[in-house]
Amino acid sequence: MNRYDKIINLPHHVSAVRIPMSLCSRASQFASFAALTGYEEEICEATDISEPLPELTEERIEKLNMYMHKLILNGAGKFINVEYFEHRKKGDVISGFSGSIRRISEDEGFIEFTDKTRIWFSDIYNIDDICDTFF
Repeated sequence: MNRYDKIINLPHHVSAVRIPMSLCSRASQFASFAALTGYEEEICEATDISEPLPELTEERIEKLNMYMHKLILNGAGKFINVEYFEHRKKGDVISGFSGSIRRISEDEGFIEFTDKTRIWFSDIYNIDDICDTFF
């Protein structure tokens, strides 16, 4: 007789009071955690590998503008990946960031994420919406 025999075949509990969390919201709980904040940036700056940054083509600019317009209309709470130009002492690099959008300031020109990270529109190189797609 196993000590879990009484409960092993019980049905899964579903709350009658709370609404189940969406898959997108549950996935954002398990976003990566950096125990050594700033360490990776220091390593990147120390290596000083400078390559020419890609330029934005007219097609990419048009696609980003269309995507940003849709995010401004209904982007709050969306979990996105953003590639952006990060300006450093030894030159610019393309960095990545993933997070849930807290707000978008169209007047000031930035996206603010739930952890208070701000990325300026003018620095954005690429955006991927990982929960659902506009296009």
